[in-house]
Amino acid sequence: MSTERLNIENRRFAIASSLEPYISSAALENALNLWEQRYSSQPVYALNHFLNDVCETDDLKHCRRHIMRQMLRALTSLEQRDW
Repeated sequence: MSTERLNIENRRFAIASSLEPYISSAALENALNLWEQRYSSQPVYALNHFLNDVCETDDLKHCRRHIMRQMLRALTSLEQRDW
């Protein structure tokens, strides 16, 4: 997946929509800030590291794989729309 083709706002929205069902709005804003600062310029596989940082509770760790799939689907959908 070519993340440089997707602008940061679209990627941020895809990540937010994937995380939103699982974390509070304050935690979501913190997670998005972390993503922008540390991971937005990284390749898509850096989402693994991002989710390691974000999924700190047992409940989130349990949902981590599902959240990752949702993020990848959302980002893939954005990329396909841009074609």
